[in-house]
Amino acid sequence: MKKVAFLVPKLAAGGAERITLYLADALAKAGYEVTIVSMHSGGDLVKQVPPGVSLVSLNCNRPAAAILPMLRFVIQHKPHVVVSALDSANILNALVKRIWPRFRAVLAIHSTPSRVYNQSEPAVNTRAERMRTALLRADQIVSVSEASREDAAHFFRIPLERFRLIYNPCIPGNVDELVNDRPDSVPKEPYAVFVGRLIPDKQVDGLLRIWTTMRDKPLVIVGDGPEREQLMQLVLELQLDSCVHFAGFQTNPFPWLQRARLAILCSRREGLPTVLAEALYLGTPIVAFDCPSGPREMLRGGQYGALVPPDDWEALRSAVERTWSIPPPAVPAEAWAPYRTEQAVAEYIKVIEDK
Repeated sequence: MKKVAFLVPKLAAGGAERITLYLADALAKAGYEVTIVSMHSGGDLVKQVPPGVSLVSLNCNRPAAAILPMLRFVIQHKPHVVVSALDSANILNALVKRIWPRFRAVLAIHSTPSRVYNQSEPAVNTRAERMRTALLRADQIVSVSEASREDAAHFFRIPLERFRLIYNPCIPGNVDELVNDRPDSVPKEPYAVFVGRLIPDKQVDGLLRIWTTMRDKPLVIVGDGPEREQLMQLVLELQLDSCVHFAGFQTNPFPWLQRARLAILCSRREGLPTVLAEALYLGTPIVAFDCPSGPREMLRGGQYGALVPPDDWEALRSAVERTWSIPPPAVPAEAWAPYRTEQAVAEYIKVIEDK
């Protein structure tokens, strides 16, 4: 039985972390011995670690401090492959690989690097160079969308063929069980829904500002994050407390998406937004900024949802009004099939087995 380890900074309530749990669960069921290694302890998703998957915490805040604990882990547990996600975990994976090369280091890119590092601060540029060095040391690099793959290859100056496209497993194997869950807190009346981390890149503040012209439409915000208090205060300032509801972090967002009149993505950047795959599966209409990367690829240029020019808030508002008033379109299985867990796991098994 081959051993597989997944390395993440923390099991926070983010898309990459949820994807890690889906992959870990599926690979454990496929017969692999799976461990999730978290650099930091705690996180909203700790209790979601599936049965049959071990959890190890390094209790470190920085990649440099985590080198020795991670080195001890790979020497003692002898994983065949370590799959990492997000910058600090990817850098740590590559550093340990350099010291102890007896495992395959697989680094996953869940973002659009040119947007992540598009700043002039020296510290940001230094981190970008560290990421480039880490990617060059990887046995395999995985990108979660074609647009992200092309962007990363160009930004990091690494040949495109070094990047392997594997769509995220956004639709888990137990999706029907999740969909059939019926929380009492889900509103009965029609509403629009935002699902995601409450961080600056999600631009929920901009969404709230255009909602002042749509007070007749309830808006439910599903998620948590460092901007929650600030956004709740903005709701009060804009006098939106009668139509905007904060549902908090939900381990299972499917019921909230299924009952919604439409789902909104207003991000500044993405890699492969999980919420769009979930909405496509449920047949929930979508209004999304055409941000890099993912939405255009997933919605087939607007065929499966409304694509709006990035940061064009008036266009987003008009698209919400228009989508709200028309019947939901039929969404074929081909729209969401690439994001099923079975397909992603089959591709990751090829990576693990070096095929």
